[in-house]
Amino acid sequence: MKRLLILILICISTKLIQGQPVINFNKFPVTNNDTVPMKTADLLKALDWESIKKFSDTTKGYHARIYDYGLITEYKHLKQGGIDRFSIGSYKGLVLYFSSDVSESLKDCEINYFDKSVWLMIANDCLPNLPDSMKLKTNEPQSMLLAYYRLLGVDTRDEYGWRCEYSSTPMEPTKRTAIMRLLYNSRYDLIRRLIRYPNTQTQVYAADALIYMDYMSKQQIEKQILLIEEYKKELDSLNNTDNLNMDKAKIIEASIKQEEDFIKYLEKELLTEDDWRTIYELRDSKQTVKICGLSGSYKIYESNTADLLSDKAISEIPGNYKNLERNTISTSKEKFR
Repeated sequence: MKRLLILILICISTKLIQGQPVINFNKFPVTNNDTVPMKTADLLKALDWESIKKFSDTTKGYHARIYDYGLITEYKHLKQGGIDRFSIGSYKGLVLYFSSDVSESLKDCEINYFDKSVWLMIANDCLPNLPDSMKLKTNEPQSMLLAYYRLLGVDTRDEYGWRCEYSSTPMEPTKRTAIMRLLYNSRYDLIRRLIRYPNTQTQVYAADALIYMDYMSKQQIEKQILLIEEYKKELDSLNNTDNLNMDKAKIIEASIKQEEDFIKYLEKELLTEDDWRTIYELRDSKQTVKICGLSGSYKIYESNTADLLSDKAISEIPGNYKNLERNTISTSKEKFR
């Protein structure tokens, strides 16, 4: 923790001293360690936030603002043009995240710090009645903790949709982005938990993700079967020659075995009868679902599980996901906001 904070301060001081000579970023107290969450007040004092804000308030092209997002208070500084900026997210006086984006000349100083224990503190405060069987621990990756608890309703709108128009910009809802992260990281165990969580919007997200998982696994199995058939034809051709190349035959046999093992792995990802039963029970419950869409302005509408999980809707799920795959959600750097 101490080394991380020193690196943060060195990186920021290197850039900001150049543009803000009235602020001294050379010396900062370091009081944090690896077991205790970082106090927001300590980090703000180390960065000399009051001086940064005073400078930004009186200097054109610089901005320092404090934003209240309900759960989280964010301290943000940036230079006009969107470079040389940092953000601090605070919850109950503790640093949840710290991010710094800098220009190309100091690319190595990009920093993204996230405190999993503080995020779980937020989750526990927001979901005090969440059973232990639904909780995650800090040994999970940051992106999985964020995605999972956002689907449970922490720090996100409760709406279902694929792309929704917020103001004038169509975007994936936060819960859609979250379910895609779980899906593309093959966290089907977590998705199966979510389909039983008592929130209809979350359940439908989990249901369409499982359906897409099943579709993609079946598609991949078909490809592997065709590949095995090609290998077997090649092996038959070798066996019918007078001079059998044993080394090549062994390589082909090993390849067939490898593909067969992969098919067995994929078959474990297929939906079980119990999975389909759960999905159809959700559909047949005809529960009201709050949805958003591309209607020209941000609004919440009502649909129901019967329509959203009808045979026609299910057949459209793979195409809907593929349309979203042009987004870089599965590979982009994880950021809190």
